[in-house]
Amino acid sequence: MIGVLHSITRIEEKLIFQSLKKKRVSFVMLDPRSLALNGRSDVMNKLSVVLNREVSQTRAELILEYLNKSGIRTINSAHATRLCNNKALCTWELQKAKVPVPTTVVVFSKDEAIVEAKKLGYPVVAKPIIGSWGRLLAKIDNQNTLESILEHKEALHNPSHSIFYLQKYIEKSGRDIRVLVIGGEPIAAMYRKSNHWITNTARGAVPKKMKLNSELINLTKKVTEMLKTDIAGIDLVETNSGYQVLEVNSSVEFHGLQTVSTINIPDTIVDYVINEVQG
Repeated sequence: MIGVLHSITRIEEKLIFQSLKKKRVSFVMLDPRSLALNGRSDVMNKLSVVLNREVSQTRAELILEYLNKSGIRTINSAHATRLCNNKALCTWELQKAKVPVPTTVVVFSKDEAIVEAKKLGYPVVAKPIIGSWGRLLAKIDNQNTLESILEHKEALHNPSHSIFYLQKYIEKSGRDIRVLVIGGEPIAAMYRKSNHWITNTARGAVPKKMKLNSELINLTKKVTEMLKTDIAGIDLVETNSGYQVLEVNSSVEFHGLQTVSTINIPDTIVDYVINEVQG
């Protein structure tokens, strides 16, 4: 039996459920809020594969870890999900594989952040190491602004806000790129166009059709091979020296991409999951 881990039913989950029903596949919805991980669940014992669609990254990582330790295949694995969810871990893995990424530094104090931001050269972008939908990002043009933002983060007294992930800002020329990779194969891509420097569709960016080229295909294949993801949304930016990878999403939203793609994305996801059950 296939399990779908989710607590909020977005457009993507509705489309996946429709595809599962259309293909007459037996599945169960796993809501983290009603799960008890005690090793005695009859439902868990019947599961062959679990597709992660949970919006809470912390809950998802823990549940996937439990499932993997129980011998249940998950898409993605707990390990791959953790690498994608944590921007620092993801960046380091990509750097190790010589995947082009923006110049990045992770520091643990305000004073060191000021020193390293000066080395990067303004503007810089401050990101939470864990987060999505373009939230809590800040484009910082000078040291005074950086000091104000860092002081605010430190005042929150949250351990995650005392880790400062800084990147050299890259001018996007009003767009970036999202590539969806399933089973190691890039299946669709889009431009995300916006007048704002944050180009997430959750922040109002407009999807535009884009054709995959050999450079994008080879690069995104390398990324998913390195991170060992089954399904991933890879965000990239165009530079004068080629593409650079901004981040990798393990539980990817795809409704924007579907509007500009001829590929039936939910069917492709479901077919992949079914093949994993059968294989």
